[in-house]
Amino acid sequence: MVRALIGGCLVMTLAGLSAGRLAALRPTLEDATELRLYPSGRLVECLTLGQRTLLADIAWLQAIQYYGKHRMADRRYPLADHLFDVITRVDPQFRSAYVFGALVLEEETRALERSRTLFARGMRANPDDWMIAFQRGFLEYLRGDAATGSLQMVWAARLPGAPPYVARLAAHACGKTGRREMAIRIWQEIALHSEDPAIQALALQRLRDLRREDVGSPSQEGLR
Repeated sequence: MVRALIGGCLVMTLAGLSAGRLAALRPTLEDATELRLYPSGRLVECLTLGQRTLLADIAWLQAIQYYGKHRMADRRYPLADHLFDVITRVDPQFRSAYVFGALVLEEETRALERSRTLFARGMRANPDDWMIAFQRGFLEYLRGDAATGSLQMVWAARLPGAPPYVARLAAHACGKTGRREMAIRIWQEIALHSEDPAIQALALQRLRDLRREDVGSPSQEGLR
């Protein structure tokens, strides 16, 4: 909490806001109106003054709060891409921001092209990161080009540190045309193995959504 307050003050100072304006804005930190005042990724990138990690952490907390608030309300996230742009420009190695951000953009706003853009930038900045490559393949398999997504997952399985389940899922994806069962299996693996609480929570929510969609369907294969 203390870190967030200190970091919040630093961000506002870098943005050129007065102390009085900061105090006035503080009560509505999560409102869309204030988020529009949040400095652009490029501006923050120029003004970090050696505090990249701190500022990225603050922006990450803001993005999680923004997602949580709207998940419980209208499930609309018009400013999500702005927040994740800030995080990943300040800290290009922030893996969770690429993964969580792209999934939120696509799953919650159906903005597939924006998700692809965020993932592509993440892979350019982190070419050996298996998680970013894997999640990009999963997204493509589920919402875009299944064949391309399968090959992307195969590529991810060959990257350093990729756990065995990535290769298994890649092989399964290459041999399947149905997507629901595959989606459930992947979300289960992500929920089980992710070390980031935000991504784990998102995976569990996706599983709940899929199970609700399958209520009453004649086949429940893959849900157990």
